Amino acid sequence: MRFLFFSKGNKNEASSRYRAYYLADALQELGHKASVTPVIERGVGAWWRYLSLLLSAKRDDVIFLQRTVYNKYFFIAVLISYLYGRRFIFDIDDAVYEHSPIKSAVLARLARVVTCGSEHILEWAKKQNKHSYLLFNGLPLAIYTKRTVEPEVFTIGWIGNAPPQYESVALIPLILRVFSSRGYSFQFKLIGALGDKRIHNLFKDMPFPVEIIDTLDWANPREAVAHIHTFTVGVMPLVGTDWNQAKYFKALEYMACGVPVVGSATETLTHIFNKAGAGFLVHSEEEWVEAFERLFTNQSLRTSESVRGRDYIEKFHSSKVMAQELLNNISG
Repeated sequence: MRFLFFSKGNKNEASSRYRAYYLADALQELGHKASVTPVIERGVGAWWRYLSLLLSAKRDDVIFLQRTVYNKYFFIAVLISYLYGRRFIFDIDDAVYEHSPIKSAVLARLARVVTCGSEHILEWAKKQNKHSYLLFNGLPLAIYTKRTVEPEVFTIGWIGNAPPQYESVALIPLILRVFSSRGYSFQFKLIGALGDKRIHNLFKDMPFPVEIIDTLDWANPREAVAHIHTFTVGVMPLVGTDWNQAKYFKALEYMACGVPVVGSATETLTHIFNKAGAGFLVHSEEEWVEAFERLFTNQSLRTSESVRGRDYIEKFHSSKVMAQELLNNISG
């Protein structure tokens, strides 16, 4: 079988890296053909190129649209190719229907299958298309290795694209000040500030050491993994928006690296932590601090969290597992 992936971005785009490029690699390992075309060009020339690529698909080929709702030229090309009998998978791992409601609904209703990155997104997709299925992000385990030793200093860490997540990141200093006031010695590490002064200002004059790294080579995930290995605990605070209900990927990265996770009790994180039997779901500042205290004082708890989190990723969230899940969804 041949898969034609059309991705939101290139390998520097995190969602495209995991839901297109790595998924394509895993499908090839399973004996299929796969190629990825990033949908980043605009204009009439791009429209014609996209349409030509879509119409080049054979009847048995699988066209996979990875969150390609924002480029209007590509959207038009998809609609035309649909009229010419091309069918596709519409893949969404964020609540894109909040920002592009009409295009999202059209693609979901026309799709042969809708693959959804979370339970929260699946609820929306089922209303548009009964052939909607869960397809979580998959991680290549050869890259996401489990750390072998804990850092010497208890390190609470966060990784991501901080400026767009400013409101969620702003929860961290408030929580850590309370944790510090109880006499615990630790440090905090934030990766992905992107030079944003607001992020840097959040952590000015903290009563504990802070390390902020503005950017990494995101196209090289081993660099991110090396930094996650320096965390004792990974955090995923989320303010309670509908968009954030669907977020979960940081938690998977921490688990894959054998790092215990503390995260806000959103719909998707609740589903994942319950299934994994790992991770601390928190609802309030006090629960955040209690989770840190338990992990700080209990080495065996950190070890068991590390083992259960990694086992969960190996069983349910490797790229190969997700590739096989995709094959099951389109053959069912």
